Amino acid sequence: MSVNSLLALRLGLQHHPHVRLLKRLMKQNEYEEFENHRSDWEWKRTVHGHQMLMSLVSIVIGLLVPHMTNSSGLYIYIMGTMLMLAPILWGIFGTWYFQPLLGLGDIFFGIAIIMSGIAYAKPLL
Repeated sequence: MSVNSLLALRLGLQHHPHVRLLKRLMKQNEYEEFENHRSDWEWKRTVHGHQMLMSLVSIVIGLLVPHMTNSSGLYIYIMGTMLMLAPILWGIFGTWYFQPLLGLGDIFFGIAIIMSGIAYAKPLL
């Protein structure tokens, strides 16, 4: 979440200059340049959103870990490691739009969510 906070701070500091740039490009009819800057900004927001939501879901799953009583320590460790790596991968490699490692972060996150659901439901069955 620290990396995500830094990204949010950077986005916040860049917001007003970005809006001014977009307005200037529109007045100058520089539509291609406008679209390039707008899509770059949207991508940065996407990375920030992924990091934030992954971190918040990880916190919620962390609060449920004490109720995952029938799971081994190794199982919880692997699940926790995947939950920690997913937002880190998105934060670092989202900046450069390196899709293979973004996909790996999504896969880690998806597997960890499935693992947490299984671990939480196991004592209930």
